[in-house]
Amino acid sequence: MNEKLLLRIKAILVECAKNNRVIEYGKLSTELNGDISPIKLNEPLGEISLRCLKKGFQPLSVLVVNQETHRPGEGFFTWIADKMGYKNLPAYEWEKFFEEQLEKVYAFYGWDEFLSNYQSNQSDKSKAASGNKEVNTWIFQGNSKHFRINDYLRDTTSIMWSLNQRHFQSEIRIDDTVYIWRSDGGQRGTGGIIAKGKVTGKPVMNDDPSQQPSYRKRYNVLVFHFESFWK
Repeated sequence: MNEKLLLRIKAILVECAKNNRVIEYGKLSTELNGDISPIKLNEPLGEISLRCLKKGFQPLSVLVVNQETHRPGEGFFTWIADKMGYKNLPAYEWEKFFEEQLEKVYAFYGWDEFLSNYQSNQSDKSKAASGNKEVNTWIFQGNSKHFRINDYLRDTTSIMWSLNQRHFQSEIRIDDTVYIWRSDGGQRGTGGIIAKGKVTGKPVMNDDPSQQPSYRKRYNVLVFHFESFWK
């Protein structure tokens, strides 16, 4: 399973969950820049929901729906439902099951924790696979409502990004992979991963007195050399 693709899908679905909206298979494929076709999304979506369930989270794949039916694919009501203890769920109960799971996903407020847990797990796996050399994958978030994130990424080659979760500052390493995730910022359908790059410097404390109080005493990460930037 392509872990980087799973991370990109998870970030998109978490954004949908936090904004109480579903996404069609075709739209999801488009936001992934066509790296996977809509008809092949079932496998990674099933894997994501399976990992959700193992960690005690609701199945995120409930958010991905068919353009015509506006409901998830059949596998959600058979395979995923079965994993949740709904053995041989009758077709006449599919609608109720869908509405219940969708409501729970919308009501859940721990999706950032879900992404954080995934990032920590990826760090451990990368160490084992590379002989203890730490190669991690991270998501940095930006809200276009408060920050002109597109202009910043397009016009700046060496950037500093605020690290709000300080407990990760000791785990971020040079050459780690970084995805930049743009929040909807009040404009539905505009959120998702828009850039990919590498960490080129360890987290440092910003102690600039010229900054606003809320931005002082924050760790920042130097990210340089964007491999990809998608508007």
